[in-house]
Amino acid sequence: MELRQLNYFVKAAECLNFTEASHKVFITQSALSQQIKLLEQELGVPLFDRIGKRIQLTEAGSLFLTRARHTLKNAENAKQLIEDLQNLQSGTLHIGVTYGLTNLFTETLISFSTKFPLIQVKAFFGTSDELMEKLKSGMLDFILSFNKATDDQMITTIPLFQSYLMLVVHESHRLANKKQISIEELNTMELAVPAEGFTTRKVLDKAFRTNEFPYQYQIELNHIPTLIRLIETGKWATVLTKSTTQYLPTLKSIPINKKKLKLRSAIRYLKGNYQKKASKIFFQMILEHYEQNTDLN
Repeated sequence: MELRQLNYFVKAAECLNFTEASHKVFITQSALSQQIKLLEQELGVPLFDRIGKRIQLTEAGSLFLTRARHTLKNAENAKQLIEDLQNLQSGTLHIGVTYGLTNLFTETLISFSTKFPLIQVKAFFGTSDELMEKLKSGMLDFILSFNKATDDQMITTIPLFQSYLMLVVHESHRLANKKQISIEELNTMELAVPAEGFTTRKVLDKAFRTNEFPYQYQIELNHIPTLIRLIETGKWATVLTKSTTQYLPTLKSIPINKKKLKLRSAIRYLKGNYQKKASKIFFQMILEHYEQNTDLN
């Protein structure tokens, strides 16, 4: 069993298409298929069901995928140990970012990539749940996310800050001059909100349930830039953390008079994983940018 075979298998499992996977690993489709077949012969079980041109993971393939990813990650960690000795002259960071922390991440990325131009950064944006899943599967070095406190033994957490949820409207909205707003008033508004899976949405739903208010959102979106574009029309309002709209001067953030509506942000990574020197420096830069931007709270 070779690392390259594991890499071919993981790419095929992610793409569920041998041709597409072969393009990603820069070999021919026939060569990739042959290497996966050799891997299956060595393991003594099929890893894929082949249905015409379509492929699906078998039960054995699904179980093997997690181990294959961890093996590749361990090999990458060993390689990174050596690369770190080269004073950050090479390497790649895989970072997961939830949308509410985009501004903090972007400011840090600008500083980091200016100082260490030879380090490649690959960022994945998603909900906190999506990021945690990818982190546990070994696809990310660390994540920046909003989550409730966790006692997950697999995860190490570096707390950043807590941020209250705010009603966000355009400056032309009828409520733009309000000093604060209640849960009761929220329940009567035309709201466009983040889709299920976003931590912001979970906290908002819980607030309505706790107060026994019936609620129905007019629009739900899993793409925050589109959601913000809707708010900029002045017709809809939404609920987001203040950090999400920090650099959008035409939007107004109105406090919600319910102190429990808050989220905690953090850097999270897998316990026991080798932490790249580049990761540690990125962590420190995040903390420095947060300290320089107290408006994130």
